[in-house]
Amino acid sequence: MDTHNQILWIKAACWAGVLPDAVVTILMLQPAQFARTFGIGTDPGPLVAAGLLAGAPLMAGWTLLLFRAHRSPVERKEVLLITVVPVLAGFIALEVFLTGQGLTSLAALAPILALQAIPAVWYLAGYHAARNLAAAGVT
Repeated sequence: MDTHNQILWIKAACWAGVLPDAVVTILMLQPAQFARTFGIGTDPGPLVAAGLLAGAPLMAGWTLLLFRAHRSPVERKEVLLITVVPVLAGFIALEVFLTGQGLTSLAALAPILALQAIPAVWYLAGYHAARNLAAAGVT
């Protein structure tokens, strides 16, 4: 793959995070809808709702960080790596914990796990490609 296509591929990886993160940010601002969407009931309770509302600005910030990384993907390649560990790895660990505790089901979380695992692989490959491009002097 030539340099131009590699950069486009890395930029697309960033967008693979921007779009779902924007949707999740909106859902976090609506705790009951978030709970229904992710199979954790219809009433998240006041503590979960507060946690979602507190986390929404962080999710919005990460969405903007990925958007910014897309603008200079080789120079900001670390954003891809940091998005995998600890962000996506942390989310996946939480979902496995929730399933193990019987608070949700694997079937309910399957779509979100796919939306996390697939980009995680893409981000790691993008980071590796961007690191190689940077070593070759491409910015």
